Amino acid sequence: MKALVLKERVYDIVEDGKEFPVSSEMEWVDCDNTVKSGYIFKDNKFTKPTPTQQTPEQALRKQRNSMLSRSDWEMLKGLETGADMTTLKQYRQDLRDLPETAKPKFDENYMLTNVTWPTKPE
Repeated sequence: MKALVLKERVYDIVEDGKEFPVSSEMEWVDCDNTVKSGYIFKDNKFTKPTPTQQTPEQALRKQRNSMLSRSDWEMLKGLETGADMTTLKQYRQDLRDLPETAKPKFDENYMLTNVTWPTKPE
């Protein structure tokens, strides 16, 4: 089995040989079949996450704010170049609307569920 790890958190599990290309921020790590999405990978060990002090709504806002922040430079670059910004503006608006439109929950591994994240335009 292989675990897809980003910032010390497991985001996906696949069988050996089923890995797919990922960004340089992520890595595939060998694991056994007890590891699940949401586990923590630190010091070459997988551990089950502990309960968070955040509510699902707070976790959603934190992740949403991070996604908005990452798209700030694209917005500025587009404004400078005069590019058509319609899809990027809609993406950012959809992110801003999430706290009112989503009903976030935590699964057993304290991963956000019940959220449909907007697709970032290319």
